[in-house]
Amino acid sequence: FAFTLRGGRYVYRNPGKNTIGYIDRKREKFALETATKLGLDNTYLYEDENEGWKISYFVNITEPFDFTNKSHMEKLCSHLKALHNAGVQYGSEFDYFEEADKLIERLKILDYNAAEKVIPLRDRITTLNESNKKDNWPTVLCHNDIYETNILISDDNLYVIDWEYA
Repeated sequence: FAFTLRGGRYVYRNPGKNTIGYIDRKREKFALETATKLGLDNTYLYEDENEGWKISYFVNITEPFDFTNKSHMEKLCSHLKALHNAGVQYGSEFDYFEEADKLIERLKILDYNAAEKVIPLRDRITTLNESNKKDNWPTVLCHNDIYETNILISDDNLYVIDWEYA
């Protein structure tokens, strides 16, 4: 929710119960601090790395991010390139297959039939995953959740927010 305090506007996030034990809040905080230092997310103020609650500056969104907007894409690509070129490493990798397996197990509890539909897709990309692990490219910090609602446009500024999957 948004709130005002001493003339400033802020956003408070209280994470959902479904994220407990799933999101690495220490990694998220590291990513948020890195994104702030690199000028990619100037909204971040504080995150509790144990509970996951977060306070950010409020951003007045002047237009929704649009992947078909050339100006938006140029700014986003510039941000992502800056992140990649910084060469920042956290110390442990985000293993997509391990994370996919966690999601599938959770989905089985909520909707077994939906989970069964996802498993063949996961299995089909096994070869790609094995190939990627052998490519010898350096592994660096990345966002891993780039979609419209995680990219804010305010006037001429672009902010990449929500780093919980970094």
